[in-house]
Amino acid sequence: MPFVGTAGRRLNQLLEVAGIDINDCSLDNVVKCRPPHNRDPRKAEIRSCVDWLFQGIRLIKPQTIITLGRIPLSLWSPLGIRALHGTSFEIEIPEEEDESKKLS
Repeated sequence: MPFVGTAGRRLNQLLEVAGIDINDCSLDNVVKCRPPHNRDPRKAEIRSCVDWLFQGIRLIKPQTIITLGRIPLSLWSPLGIRALHGTSFEIEIPEEEDESKKLS
């Protein structure tokens, strides 16, 4: 289950402040399983999962995507989290062609 413990409580608090019901959200990860020893996922691991992530986004058609951390943010922008923290920007979800090739 994603976002449990301290991180989950903090996420719930932030959603409440924003007036967003957790039941109106879809929580997803860049990778489908956590790498060993809780390390950051490698590019190859992200490439192996990103097609599923984008497919889910295309199915759900969210109005807003909130990236929680530098790893998911890196899918959308080459700029770091410090440069983009607290900002919003428009993105386009890649078509169904193999998105993982774009992350090389």
